[in-house]
Amino acid sequence: MKEIITANANFLIQTLIVVVSIYFLIHVYKPATTLSYEDRRKLDSLNNRISVLFENQKRLDTTINIFEDEVKEMFDSISKIKQEKIIIRKIYYEEINRVSNFTDVQVDSFFTNKYGFTPR
Repeated sequence: MKEIITANANFLIQTLIVVVSIYFLIHVYKPATTLSYEDRRKLDSLNNRISVLFENQKRLDTTINIFEDEVKEMFDSISKIKQEKIIIRKIYYEEINRVSNFTDVQVDSFFTNKYGFTPR
């Protein structure tokens, strides 16, 4: 084993020197990864703007939810009114049909009872 190392010592030393040289070249000539003061200031400014936009979005979402709840209440109210309208329409339809079969005396009696109108 010593013979292999002594015979190739020159090659091993050259390889070690080349590897160390490449490492230092890469370390020295690599691009700078630090940001300048101006770049950091711009990033902080953008982060602040983003934070403000997030807060505004939260407020808008809350307002939208409130409006959606109000719209749901209005739709419920409209549905209720439509149902009541249908019921009233049926009642009036039945009443009109019932009145159409009245005699003159029954019509006079109906209006007297309903509106306090007494025919002459």
